[in-house]
Amino acid sequence: MLVHRKAILEALLDELPPGCIHFNAELASIAQTDSSEIAHFKDGTQWEGDLLIGADGIVSKVRQFIVPGVELFYLGDIVWRGIVEDNSFCPEGNFFVYVRGRGIYANFFISSALSTLPI
Repeated sequence: MLVHRKAILEALLDELPPGCIHFNAELASIAQTDSSEIAHFKDGTQWEGDLLIGADGIVSKVRQFIVPGVELFYLGDIVWRGIVEDNSFCPEGNFFVYVRGRGIYANFFISSALSTLPI
């Protein structure tokens, strides 16, 4: 099931306490104790908590610490995604199509829930 990325991020953000997300912080290292995770940043600050989530993208520094030496490789897949408002396509309800073949994915979603998301 695919969910609009903005909806996922907003749902996560709504549940997190203020001050627990560190934007534009350059990770220097990660340490683990018996009871916590510790992230050390290049500006000298550190964070300690029960769970460290590395949402730092395709060239993740967090991944390099968790699974060192693992190299990315291209699978040959092509993915197109988009949101288009078209109430005439499926006016009676939800519509979902997932197609995969020869390394090409296509996803189509129509939902009344999507129409409420600000884009």
